[in-house]
Amino acid sequence: MIPSTATLLLALGVTLSGASSIPAGKPIKPNHESSKENANRIFNAIHSAGRQWGSSYYHNGFGFIPAVMPRGTLTFHGDGTNTVPTGPEWLAFEIEHAEGFAQSHKKGFRRPPGGGPPPKDGDSDGQKPLSEDEDTRQELRRRDDGPGGGPGGPGGGPPDGGPGGGRDDDENKNVRGYLQTYQANRGLNLLYIDGTSAGKTSMGTLDSQDLLLRENTTHHDGGGFSEIPRALDLCDLAGEWGFDGVMRMEAGFEIIYCDFSDGLDLISMTRTMMPDDKLVDNSMGSFQWARAVGERYNGLGGDRIRFDFSSMVSALFFPVNITSSDIERPDLVRLESVSQDDLKVIKTYLAKVATQPRRFTVNWQGIVDLIVSRFAQRMSSMASETLSWQYFITEVETITSTWFDAAPLPDDISLKKKRKEVNRTADAIDRCRKHFLRPATIAQKEWSLEDELIFTSIDTVMENVCSTLFSVRELLFDASASAPDSYSDYQPIEEDDNSGLQDATKIGRTVVQRLMEELGWTIWKQAQPCPAEEVLFIAMWPFGKVADHWTPGCRSIDGMRQSRNESYWWMNFGGPGGPRNGGKSKDGDRP
Repeated sequence: MIPSTATLLLALGVTLSGASSIPAGKPIKPNHESSKENANRIFNAIHSAGRQWGSSYYHNGFGFIPAVMPRGTLTFHGDGTNTVPTGPEWLAFEIEHAEGFAQSHKKGFRRPPGGGPPPKDGDSDGQKPLSEDEDTRQELRRRDDGPGGGPGGPGGGPPDGGPGGGRDDDENKNVRGYLQTYQANRGLNLLYIDGTSAGKTSMGTLDSQDLLLRENTTHHDGGGFSEIPRALDLCDLAGEWGFDGVMRMEAGFEIIYCDFSDGLDLISMTRTMMPDDKLVDNSMGSFQWARAVGERYNGLGGDRIRFDFSSMVSALFFPVNITSSDIERPDLVRLESVSQDDLKVIKTYLAKVATQPRRFTVNWQGIVDLIVSRFAQRMSSMASETLSWQYFITEVETITSTWFDAAPLPDDISLKKKRKEVNRTADAIDRCRKHFLRPATIAQKEWSLEDELIFTSIDTVMENVCSTLFSVRELLFDASASAPDSYSDYQPIEEDDNSGLQDATKIGRTVVQRLMEELGWTIWKQAQPCPAEEVLFIAMWPFGKVADHWTPGCRSIDGMRQSRNESYWWMNFGGPGGPRNGGKSKDGDRP
């Protein structure tokens, strides 16, 4: 039974952030009800794992995923000493990320990571860092202020360390930075902490580390939000659980690596130039850094990390209260309202899962990717106010007809006997719901509890998507005066015009818009190359005009229509065909 449109409009406006009630004093456990309530958040966490864009938008993470970095992978470290660290220390996935901490400078002045102009005359303190917040300045200088006094934290650098430190007669001396490149000489075991987990903020980005892993250690008043003590604590935990380090994300993905003598080979170490030796001042540092990590909006690429989603543990699997305490930002769901007893239960459960052998039973991110790529652009098109009502109907019919088994007609040539009366819409919703999950269910006997909980979340999302789209389909057919009798589930309304369909389209568009709000897929926050009702197109046999090959770009629905003599491929369906004159115009030039 499909819910009414009015019911959907109300239901789709609800965002769940609470928890199922449990008896007081009873230890919490991961359960399917919590996976249903948090289905959209779990779905989005899986989709955003290891991806800069989604992990930046949903920056408060709740999950932990064991991961393996393959042998041979390169990582980078910026430091103020030309020695290999002992650890813990930071490794970056992107060169520009590490270069931000490998800058050479004069004693008493250091540019912030990301670059910036040199100090003005008379400005003895030099250029201010990217943020004027003192905690952020401390974090950006963490490699100067860490234990041992050296750039890079533990174990490195001259004893008089940071900006402005040391004797006055040393102020004109050079402090050199070094870019170090390391290669994994075996598979490295890492614990990935999702969200913007390397973001030093009080917004909730550190909750999963400071409240859960470190058991309410939240000394954010120290330099760099207590990043050095945090790294030491995380490495103590990583060692107990059999990991080489933890993987996090800020403006770029990073690893807090715990022991540089195990698992890494130093490939190169290059000294960076002094600012005065460069041809021009590098005022592009922040831009170049952002551009580099922006290439990872949709994934790290290069097979540099492999996530074991079958061992994923999330606080969202548990019946806990994640409501935001900020009345101006109710979207900032976080762990601060969860009791320490409950957080310890989650940590104990995580330790049990994390110390088991890796599984890699199901690549749940691959399944989520197929769902998003199937529905996201089509929903964007349907939600667009500029899409005509006729094209809206076409989009709805097309996306739902894939799973709809049309009723037989008297003149059909059929190889099967006519089935008994069935609910074709209910069957179609069931097919739609199960379609993308079938590659996972084939290995269901091998699933862990974590696989089952993830399945529950994705299945809940698919039930919502499919039921909603078929409810819009029903709405359109109910309003249509020309609905064929073969659609026996629908009762057409006799009308002499299309006003009913146009009104139904307006309601249907609103339903799709509300569905998109509830799903919250981050791809809808990402700038697209073309408007929702257009497609980025290059000539692909058998489609495409001559201009589509030489000047590919955005094409409208009407712009995709073509006649045979417009084809780039010069199609000849009577034979092999082939381009005449090499696809050039009559005068021999490219169009």
